[in-house]
Amino acid sequence: MEPLHPSLLQVLHRRGFRTQAQVDQVLSPSLDLSFFSITDMNKAVDRLRLAIRKEESIAIYADRDVDGLTGLAILARSLRTLGAQVTWGSPLKGRGLERAVLETLVKTGAKVILLVDCGTGETTEITWLASLGIDVIVADHHRMLPTRPPAFAWIHPQAAQPSSQALSLQGEGGRRPGEGETPCGSTMAFKLAEGLWRSFIGPNDPSRLEYFLFDHLDLVALGILADRMPLTGENRALVWHGLRRLAKTRKEGLASLLRFFRLKGETVTVRQATWQIIPMLNAAGRLGQPHWATDLLITEDPWTARACIDALLGLNTERRKAQGVSLEQFEKTVLE
Repeated sequence: MEPLHPSLLQVLHRRGFRTQAQVDQVLSPSLDLSFFSITDMNKAVDRLRLAIRKEESIAIYADRDVDGLTGLAILARSLRTLGAQVTWGSPLKGRGLERAVLETLVKTGAKVILLVDCGTGETTEITWLASLGIDVIVADHHRMLPTRPPAFAWIHPQAAQPSSQALSLQGEGGRRPGEGETPCGSTMAFKLAEGLWRSFIGPNDPSRLEYFLFDHLDLVALGILADRMPLTGENRALVWHGLRRLAKTRKEGLASLLRFFRLKGETVTVRQATWQIIPMLNAAGRLGQPHWATDLLITEDPWTARACIDALLGLNTERRKAQGVSLEQFEKTVLE
C-alpha cells in the first residue's frame, strides 16, 4: 500500500484517527463490527423459526421509500431461502401503516408481520394487529414514543445495549447507537436477517454466511445512502462493502439496472448510487406504485426485471415533471 499524502493524514488525525489501525479501518473498514446487541433479537428469531417450522405465513410491511423497500427485499429473500411462506406490501397513499394494506396481508393468513422502516409510533394499528393474535416484529430506526406500541419484538437501536466488543470508527472508545449516528431501516432489517441466518448456520461456517447474508450488503448500502445517513462508523463499513458487492451483484434486478446505467468497475460510487440508482427506485413509492421497485429488488427473472425498469423509467419521468411544477410554484410564491 502506498504511503498516504501528508494532507490526508492530517485530516484523518484531526478527525480522531491517530493510530495505523484506526486509519486502516476507516480507509478499508472491516465487517467484524458489533456496535450493539439487540435485546429482543433471540425472541424475534425464535418466533420466525417457529413460523418456518409450522409453515405459517409471514408478512412483511415496509415503508415505500428505498430504505424500507431494500429492508423488505433483504428479509423476503432471506426468509424464502430458509423455506418460509412470505407475502409483502407497502403503503400506497402516504407513509406509515395503512389499514387497507394491512388487511390484505392479514387475509393471507399471516401469523407474523414484520414492519420494516415503520411502526415505531403506530400504536393504534399495532394494537389492532395484536388483537387479531398476530405477532408483530418491528425493524425500525425512528424515534420511539415514551410508551411503546404492543409489538411482540423490537429490532430497534433504542431497544439495544452497547456491545463490549464495539469498535469505534470515530476514534477512541465505543459509542451507543444514536450518539452522532443512527442505523437506518434497512440496517435493522439486515441485523434481523443476520440473527436469523446465524441461528441456522452457526458460528463455524463463515463461507455460507458470506454467501447467504453478506450478499445482501448491496441492498443495505442503497438503504443507508437513500436515507442520507452519515457515512461514519458502522454505516461507513456497510456502505464501503455494499457498493463493492453492488458492482458485482448476483441479483438479476439490480444487475439489470446497472447494465441500463452502464455502470461497470470494481465498485459503484456514492454519486452513481445517489444520483442514478436511488432516484429511479424512489419514484415508484412516491407515485404510489412501490411494487415496481420491490419486484425489481426481489426478482431473478430477466424479463420481469426489464418490465420493472421500463415502468420505473416512466414513473421517474412523471416524478421529475411533478418536481418541476412544484419548484415553479415555490419560486412564484417566494417572488410574490
